[in-house]
Amino acid sequence: KLDEQLTFSEKCKAVPYDSSVYGVKIGETVTVKDSLYMLMLVSANDVGVGIAEHISGTEAEFAKLMTKRAKELGANNTSFANAHGYHHENHYTTARDLMFITLAGLKNEDFVDVWQALEYTVPATNKVARATEIKNIHRMLRSDMSQYYRYAIGGKTGFTDDAGRCSVTTAKKNGRTLLCVVLKSDKANQYKDAELLFEYGFTYK
Repeated sequence: KLDEQLTFSEKCKAVPYDSSVYGVKIGETVTVKDSLYMLMLVSANDVGVGIAEHISGTEAEFAKLMTKRAKELGANNTSFANAHGYHHENHYTTARDLMFITLAGLKNEDFVDVWQALEYTVPATNKVARATEIKNIHRMLRSDMSQYYRYAIGGKTGFTDDAGRCSVTTAKKNGRTLLCVVLKSDKANQYKDAELLFEYGFTYK
């Protein structure tokens, strides 16, 4: 439940050294709701581990649960090995499977709120005295970024050396809503690729 409290363990600090993190403190406690915004808006991999441990006890068990749920949604070519997406031989997915997973998420109103959020205020915690303002790092969603796409309404980005620049984005124009998955792109073209695909989709009859 969103109002449940979760506490970050030492393992949350043990994500890969070059990982995108929020910077949680060992023993810090936040609500599940706050953790979801931290995870999604700034790709907080340390928070992802905390969520996994809260739900399943260990990250490995949570990865099994993720894989099981994915297959229930029709994502049969997906396997998860961790809660943050770093490269692992047993961690993989496809563009089509990411579509299935995202469409399932978009049926959940709480997920949609996080998916579309441009910014969020994380309240003070037992380890941090002041509230923290965070902003969505998906550049297509933010009007202050050169990659802004005015029809984009939500999304999530990701990156590893092996996977390249990736994103799942939703956009709405003239009553039509599209979902675009971009995998194995690069820094120069990640958002351009998505915009070109959206424009094609919006003009397709």
